[in-house]
Amino acid sequence: MNTTNTTEKTMAKPGASAYRKAVTPLLISLFAVSALTGILLAVHIKSVSDLHLWTSLVFVAIAGAHSARNWGALVAQFRNWPVWAGLSVAVIAVAVFLFAAPEHGEHGGHHGPPGGPNFESSQDSAER
Repeated sequence: MNTTNTTEKTMAKPGASAYRKAVTPLLISLFAVSALTGILLAVHIKSVSDLHLWTSLVFVAIAGAHSARNWGALVAQFRNWPVWAGLSVAVIAVAVFLFAAPEHGEHGGHHGPPGGPNFESSQDSAER
């Protein structure tokens, strides 16, 4: 029978508690904002595009720092097939969207700032 205290095995590095207390809520918050603004962008509410862009960039930067700090645990995850399955699905989805996406301007509509050369207002469309 193993008499080693399991809490000793899972004890974190010194300072990790303060790190977790700061980084975990920050990553959760940034993910939530990025996800919500992404949904709003998907339903064509464009006023959140800058917020979505910057929140996503900060999220990626902090997630990268978190990954670097926990590199050993991250590498260990690649021994599990679900990680490879998830990565495969992600790569295929990105490839489909990159190669199947229409070129800008192919379907008309708004592709620039209001009043710009490619701007098409709903009134202009209705008059045609």
